[in-house]
Amino acid sequence: STTIGYTPEKAPTDIPCFVLQGLIDMFPMVQTLPADRMIHIQIPVGEYIDSGTSALVVWAHHILNLEVLVRSRGREGHLSKVVRFGNSSQEQIFIEEVNPDDQPSITLLDADREHLLSIKPEPDADIEGDLIGSVRRVAAKGWGNAVLMDACGHFVGLEKRSEAVIEELQMVVSAFAFIIARNLIKDDTDRDLDEDTVGTRSAQVYDVDDQHLLHASRFLFDNSRIKHKEIDTFVKQYALRALDGQLPQPPALEAATRNVPPSKSEDEWDIICRYARCLSIFMLALAHIVNLEDCENLMVAGLAYSSVMEHPLGVSLEEWKGRDALPIAGDVWLRAIAVPLLGHRQNVENLPWDK
Repeated sequence: STTIGYTPEKAPTDIPCFVLQGLIDMFPMVQTLPADRMIHIQIPVGEYIDSGTSALVVWAHHILNLEVLVRSRGREGHLSKVVRFGNSSQEQIFIEEVNPDDQPSITLLDADREHLLSIKPEPDADIEGDLIGSVRRVAAKGWGNAVLMDACGHFVGLEKRSEAVIEELQMVVSAFAFIIARNLIKDDTDRDLDEDTVGTRSAQVYDVDDQHLLHASRFLFDNSRIKHKEIDTFVKQYALRALDGQLPQPPALEAATRNVPPSKSEDEWDIICRYARCLSIFMLALAHIVNLEDCENLMVAGLAYSSVMEHPLGVSLEEWKGRDALPIAGDVWLRAIAVPLLGHRQNVENLPWDK
């Protein structure tokens, strides 16, 4: 992915159905007649669709040992890069990223570049909705570390993601969760405002047990050494403030990125804070599970960032300044758990929660 111009987290890996259908028949033909057959794949890539260039290179070159030429355009269409995979100057597979508005296709050609077979999607086909891909899953216990490692990947100057950096980021996520928990109230949208008494306001308080939250933190990061006292150090630093890149960086992270220009470091730290907010929502959801140990081997996917940002609490935290109450509805934790269970292949907020 990096070779053809993509960052690892934006690697185009999902393959359109019509391409997969064509390759099942065409790859054996190229393997049988390697000097007389070639495949030209015009694959749509844009802002809202990434159609498997990286996966196709892995399949064609690294697995089948075929010569591959890629002409990439990137999601924004600004990238113009030609990359060859293999030692020969004569490609057997030509992957061309095209604008989603163009007509994608997969074509089998002979040595004279005569078209032998061409497959195109149906005119009204939903290519974006018909992508085929996989979701990498890891055990729920310790899942937070995998997400933090990915978040650290945004720091261009962070060559070594040390244990000290990860452990401090664990404290950051945990502190975010404790701060959020202390500001939660039950959603009162259906409450009669004329009945705003001390009793009704007291009934709005949403209590998350500190010990349950601490247990969830240890589970999420598979770290039994996490102590409430250490978390509280960060809580005191971050309380009554927006949970964003304006917060002070943890010492280990700041030391590890001291050679990064300040403006760049601030932007990247803001990205890590977004990841931390996402993880803190999931940690709060875990704190509501009675037998958390029974979930140790539950396989969950990578962080579906867009789904978390559309989560009701995620939306609230985007504009939250650390002082106002955060109202939550009854299904908020179920939605949070659903994000890593489903992964990036389905937007959780599009599910029929009202049924």
